[in-house]
Parts: sequence; structure tokens; C-alpha cells
Amino acid sequence: MADHPVIPTHTPYDGSSKPFAIGAKVLGGVIKLAAITFLGAWGIILVCTAFIFSTTWKPHYDDTNPKYRFLTEQIGKIAERWSKGDYSRNTLDLTLLNDGNWTIACVYGGYNNPLDEMIDRGATVSSADRARLIELGNKDFRLSQVEESEVMVVYVDKSNEAHFIHAGNGFGPNGQHLKQCTTSTNPRLELS
Repeated sequence: MADHPVIPTHTPYDGSSKPFAIGAKVLGGVIKLAAITFLGAWGIILVCTAFIFSTTWKPHYDDTNPKYRFLTEQIGKIAERWSKGDYSRNTLDLTLLNDGNWTIACVYGGYNNPLDEMIDRGATVSSADRARLIELGNKDFRLSQVEESEVMVVYVDKSNEAHFIHAGNGFGPNGQHLKQCTTSTNPRLELS
């Protein structure tokens, strides 16, 4: 016979290789990758949606109030002067506010919560105004009832009810944390 070694043509299965286990491991990795991709895509969609909502959502401003334009024109002029470094002529004329039917009026720049202050002063606040201002302060992306670029003028009428006039354009960065009040006997408020 031949001096050649005999090479078997078929090796019997001895159980040492586990093709199913290897396939399951690969399949598990694919499933994990698909799940991460799916969740990541939803996460990106949710973040984008929240960003769009937070940058486009605007509160209801009181532009239907008859004194809104009267106040916002004055505030706009003061804000323009302040942005140029001119801090003279800072008088806000409140004589026409509620046709003179008020006892105290306050101006709030950004990062203020006028509702709390009016309640602390003992003024009555309607349930509609209370709910509206609480909602403003509770929005996730807002830090206060009056935000950085906004202004709110609040007056208390002679029956001790507080009324809130919320405007979208305030004094700008120079008006942040501004909080000043006056009485109807001195309706020209000198802002500082």
C-alpha cells in the first residue's frame, strides 16, 4: 500500500462548534443596534419638537386691553433710550391707566412674578388671571411669569382687584428684575 496518510473526507460532528449560538449573538447585536437607532431617532424627534415649541410658543399678551398701546409705546421709547445708554427721561405716565380708577400700579421687567406680590399686598386676583399667571410661571422653558424680554403693568383698582397687562416687548436687558410701584396720587412713575 501507499505511504500516503489517509485524509478523511467527512469529519463527524463532535459538538464543539455552536453555529446557532453564534447566530443568536449576532442577531442580538443587530436587535440592540436597531433598538438604539429607533430610540435615538425618537429622542431626536422629541428634542427637536420641544425646541420648536419652546421657541415658537408665545403667551397670550393683553393687546386687546385699551391701554396696551398707550403703555407699550412709552415702554418702547424708554427701552430704545436705555439701549443707547441714555437713562434720562425714564418717566412712565400712568394717568390714563383704567381711566384713573386705580390706587396702586406696578411695572415689572423680566424675571418677576407679579401674581405673588399682588397676593402679598392683599389684592384680589380673578381666578382667570390667577390660572393664566400660574401657567406662565410653570412652563418648562420659562423662568418666571414675566420673561426677559417682556413687561407687565399691574394696577389695583379702587375695589382692590388686581389687573395684569402683559406685553411681549419690554425694556430689554436693562429692565430685567425691574420692579417699581406708584400710587394714583403720583401717576408718573420715575423708573430707575
